[in-house]
Amino acid sequence: MSTQTLNIEGQDIKYRLRQGNSRNYATIKFLSKGELDIILPRDNNVDVEALLKKKSSLIERKYHEFNSRQKILDGDRLFFRGKRYRLEILKNDSPPKKRISVQDGKILVVVSGEEDPATILKDWITHDTRRLVRRVLRRCTKHFETEPAEIKVKDTRRWGYCTRRGSLIFNWQLATLPTPIAEYVVLHELAHLSKFNHQRAFQNVLANLCPDYRKRELELRKFLTVESISLKQFP
Repeated sequence: MSTQTLNIEGQDIKYRLRQGNSRNYATIKFLSKGELDIILPRDNNVDVEALLKKKSSLIERKYHEFNSRQKILDGDRLFFRGKRYRLEILKNDSPPKKRISVQDGKILVVVSGEEDPATILKDWITHDTRRLVRRVLRRCTKHFETEPAEIKVKDTRRWGYCTRRGSLIFNWQLATLPTPIAEYVVLHELAHLSKFNHQRAFQNVLANLCPDYRKRELELRKFLTVESISLKQFP
C-alpha cells in the first residue's frame, strides 16, 4: 500500500493505492475531503497514471459529490432517523431519570456534574443503532445458511462492512440515517455473508433482500459521518 498526491481544482488530494478482491475493476472512493482510496484489481498490473487520467472526470464528480454530503452533525444540528434536530444541553444538579428526550424539533441532552454531553449523546445513538441492526438481522438471517460470526457497532469510517471471517461491523452513527437507508446498510453487509464481493451474484442476493437497493444506495451517498463529537460542537 502506498500514498501519493494528485491535484483536483487546486487542492492537493492524497490518494492511497491498495489491492482489492475484484479481478477486473478498480474502485475509487473519497475517505475525506483530502483523501482518496483507489482499490486496484487483484490480478492485473495497472498503469496508475493512465488510470487517473482516464478516470479524471469521474474523480472530479466524486469529489463534488463528497463535498456536497450532509454531515450527520453540523454545529448544533443533528440528524436522527433522517430528520434534522436542534441540540440543546440542560444542566441538572442531580442525575436525571431521562438523559435524552426528543420533542418539538429538538434533542435535549440533560447532564449533571462533569458529565460530557457528547458521550451521553454517542451512547444514546449507539444504543439505537444496535437495536436497529438486531431488528433487521432477526427479520432476515433466517433466509441464510450462514449466520454472522459476530456483530459490532463501533467507530469506523464506513457505514458498515463484512469481514472474511463473517463478522458484521456497523458505524455507531447508523441510526442517524433515514430508517430505510440504515436498513439498506445492514442488508448490504448481510448479503456479503453469502457473496464476499460486489459482482452479479451478490447483487442478486441483495436485490432479493432489498428490491430498491440501488435507490437506497444513492440516498446513502448524501450523508457523511463525523469522526468524533466533542463538547465544543454544542452550544
